Amino acid sequence: MPNSETTAEAEGKEKVARISMSLPDDLLIDFDNTAKKKGYFKRSEAIRDALRNFILESKWATDENAVLTGTISLVYDHEVRSLVDKLIDIQHDSGVLIKASLHLHLDEHNCMEIIAMEGKAKELKRLSEMMLSKRGVKTLKITILHSTT
Repeated sequence: MPNSETTAEAEGKEKVARISMSLPDDLLIDFDNTAKKKGYFKRSEAIRDALRNFILESKWATDENAVLTGTISLVYDHEVRSLVDKLIDIQHDSGVLIKASLHLHLDEHNCMEIIAMEGKAKELKRLSEMMLSKRGVKTLKITILHSTT
């Protein structure tokens, strides 16, 4: 356990640890400005969210068995021959990983697919790599939002 002072907020609430840290002035100024622009009223709220994202990204990058929930967002040219069928086949073959999907028509050539997914990091990476490797997929972004491990 890190060197910290643990306090109870109130009965029924989670315990919190009070910590101190040293930061260069310019980093703290940038952080505070960014937090304010994002609507944070308290620095500690922004730091907690930043820490959660840091941990999720670490699990995604280093723990292939971590069970994660997130989305794959991709933009593709729907006029590329058989691309839509290939993407649908990948989704059907990955059945238990995919919880839902949303299809949007962006313009006369491009579509966007947002796929909600949950599973082990290695399986989610494989799913996204299979989609990204298809000719006609222009961009793909993975967002990890939650970990159950």
